[in-house]
Amino acid sequence: MKSQRRVSCRDLGKGDCEGWLWRKNTSPASNNTLSSKWSKRWVVIKDGGIHSYRSNDVDDDRRAESYISLPGYQVAPATGCKRKFAFTIAHPKRKTFYFAAERQMDMSRWMNKMGLAAIEYKYDGGSHDS
Repeated sequence: MKSQRRVSCRDLGKGDCEGWLWRKNTSPASNNTLSSKWSKRWVVIKDGGIHSYRSNDVDDDRRAESYISLPGYQVAPATGCKRKFAFTIAHPKRKTFYFAAERQMDMSRWMNKMGLAAIEYKYDGGSHDS
């Protein structure tokens, strides 16, 4: 089976939720929430995980820049973070990740979708936002 991180946007197909988010880049040595840089990434939630890409071009064969398996993570607003509409996904035994949306409504939608994936909620395949 192919590693989730090695899946291209084209091969991944339509996600349960997808769109542009800002993601905070932190090095393991510096977990400073104030000085880290943010970069815009195309994010796709599918099959209980987050796939991050530099582009949303489905014809692009580039592999996912990162993959985070969400079960066990907690999703919450990023208190103490200066960036607007920021939230975290945190796990007691893994790295905490910071994301930010462009608007409050988008932040709420992403937090909801990530939270559902974290508790391994299965989508029924009916109509839903993307």
